Amino acid sequence: QAITRHLKKDIRPAVTLSGGLDSRTISAYLTRAGKGLKAFHVSGNHMDPETLSARAVCDALGGEWNFSDLNNIEVGKIISEGMDLSDGHVSANQFWLLDCVKNISERGDINYVLDGFVTDILFQPLFIQENKKASYSLEEMTKIIIGGFAVENDDFIRAFFRNSFCVNFFESTAGRVKKIIKNFDSKNASAATQFFHFTNRARRFVLGMPIVNRSFIEYGFPGLDYDLLNFGLSLPLKLRLKGELYRRIILKDFPELGRIPWPLTGLPLDQYETSIMKRRKIIEKYRYYASRITNGGIEAVPRYDLNRRFRKEFRTRNFFISLLKDERTVSRGHIDRAGIEKLIQHQDSGRNYMSAIQTLVTIELMYRNLIDDRVTVPNGDWSLRSAEGAEAISRAGLLRHFVARNDGCG
Repeated sequence: QAITRHLKKDIRPAVTLSGGLDSRTISAYLTRAGKGLKAFHVSGNHMDPETLSARAVCDALGGEWNFSDLNNIEVGKIISEGMDLSDGHVSANQFWLLDCVKNISERGDINYVLDGFVTDILFQPLFIQENKKASYSLEEMTKIIIGGFAVENDDFIRAFFRNSFCVNFFESTAGRVKKIIKNFDSKNASAATQFFHFTNRARRFVLGMPIVNRSFIEYGFPGLDYDLLNFGLSLPLKLRLKGELYRRIILKDFPELGRIPWPLTGLPLDQYETSIMKRRKIIEKYRYYASRITNGGIEAVPRYDLNRRFRKEFRTRNFFISLLKDERTVSRGHIDRAGIEKLIQHQDSGRNYMSAIQTLVTIELMYRNLIDDRVTVPNGDWSLRSAEGAEAISRAGLLRHFVARNDGCG
């Protein structure tokens, strides 16, 4: 019903098909409604498991397959364009779909993109804490939320950022989380973590990408349909774990799609975890250590992954390095030049720290979009700016991006 309500007579829709359960389900019901499937998939490898699953779903539904190669994306260009379109309000790693969306809008036969925003949290256990006792205090729920949503741990932050910033950051992080959930009328950790996701991460981070993409074409979000949202919020956690209800829906209504492997497990939807998954995790772990031992000589990530592109691709590396080493970046109060050099050194050694690098770039571009052009700096001396004001803005910005996001391949 939620999908059908988006399909007005003049709507000519497309789906950004990932191979996961959200876009798989949207594609299936869109096809059943008689609109036909135009699927767009973005990846850096035609043989990637997610790409193979997405292509199989598209073929099973008789859809039109469109592939965009991440390796052809000029990273610095799309980040700069995305930050300009969003006035600096969106994280720098949220623009990877921009070129694909621009191509969709230029076709002329598509005027609408269906997006799976929030359906992951409604029907899967993404970031939801399973209750291990009957009731939780505010302090306990705050620790659970910070532990579940923060990308980097405290030791990581201390290793690169200024001590004065770290103290304020840890205090403001806990205070911000408490402020969000203190009036939440439940001591249920599962409900509280979902509430935090909707009010913070989904609204302030995940939604950023489709909002920017709407600069080129209209988007529809079936997950925000009132009836579907109310239904999803009422589901017990056991039906979200392992995508249980999602998998049952697809197996019942679209058994042919249920036979297509889910990239998360590599298995058809009537199965979940096997020894194959465990072996895969062990292999990934050894690949990472091989990368560390060889200082990035042996890469543990795909060719299109930003961690690898930073190390191997001059244009991508130069974009990030030029921002990180700019005098303005080290004048903001949260990191000094030694911290930046240390971060770059660790990244070059095979560690995958693009999450932190993209956060720094996001904050720096936010300054340049929202603040620098509106402030007169005497003689160009950035150190003369209000240290208190800069530190407050820096804390707020970094809090948003460290606490309110999870990392992907970029």
